[in-house]
Amino acid sequence: MEPGSAPRYEGFPGRVVRMYHGTSPDSARAIISNGRILRGPKGMLGPAIYFADTADSAVHKSEHRGAVVDAFVYLGVSLIVRRARYHMTYTAVKTVYHCDSVKAEDVVSRPEYAVYNWAQVCVREIQVNGLVEYTSGRD
Repeated sequence: MEPGSAPRYEGFPGRVVRMYHGTSPDSARAIISNGRILRGPKGMLGPAIYFADTADSAVHKSEHRGAVVDAFVYLGVSLIVRRARYHMTYTAVKTVYHCDSVKAEDVVSRPEYAVYNWAQVCVREIQVNGLVEYTSGRD
């Protein structure tokens, strides 16, 4: 969304997509231990949980390397932005834009999605240094 232009959206209520999140081995093990993935404190779309459409893209985009989370992510309706929104919040996404997620398009080499609530993420599998350390058994 550019200043002065109408917001753009994609998706539909209830949309769940298989996506990937790159992280460190320690964070991956914390996800396994806690049973949830928590949002980071900062990012180009604010404090969120960031996902890419491929594992390779997730690893490339991640500040932390060594682990990949494969998950089903409730994206629902996504607000499309074409520039960084460092101060985006869960409250703004839900109450101002009436969306479930944000998609950064043409900001980075490949689209990147952000969700703001751990309950939007169902972890399917976690690989650390190429080895599966967790699987939910869900496909």
